[in-house]
Amino acid sequence: MFKALQRAPDLARKVELFNAIADALALHATIEEKVFYPAVKLSDTADQLHEAVEEHLEAKQIMAELMQTGPVNEEAFDERVMQLIEAVEHHVQEEEEELFPKVQKLFGRDELDAIGTEMERLFVDLLDEDEEPREHIPEEASAPAPI
Repeated sequence: MFKALQRAPDLARKVELFNAIADALALHATIEEKVFYPAVKLSDTADQLHEAVEEHLEAKQIMAELMQTGPVNEEAFDERVMQLIEAVEHHVQEEEEELFPKVQKLFGRDELDAIGTEMERLFVDLLDEDEEPREHIPEEASAPAPI
């Protein structure tokens, strides 16, 4: 979705794609913050989880700014979107290279399956409840989520 946004032919299409990305990121952050992070919070993962919610906050702040100010001009919009992309890619890299391998060592297959099932359930519930999950981002952009 990020690549499509970067290649979009005009600002209107970029905003449309940004909205879809913001919805996806809002859902992603919610299921991690409400299910995954609390379930895997141990002394061995606490520092990484604290950093993860700080990274979520950074992405939420960028998205909230884009949502609240709107696309003032294409150049400014593109610049903030690039900051969002960099923040999300950094977050993903840290989770995939550091947090997830640690969690796989600390938790058994059944525990991880149960966490995954709960994450999927919440994801489906959130989709059923809310057509535009991104609308909750501004209210979540002032402090990191508690875990």
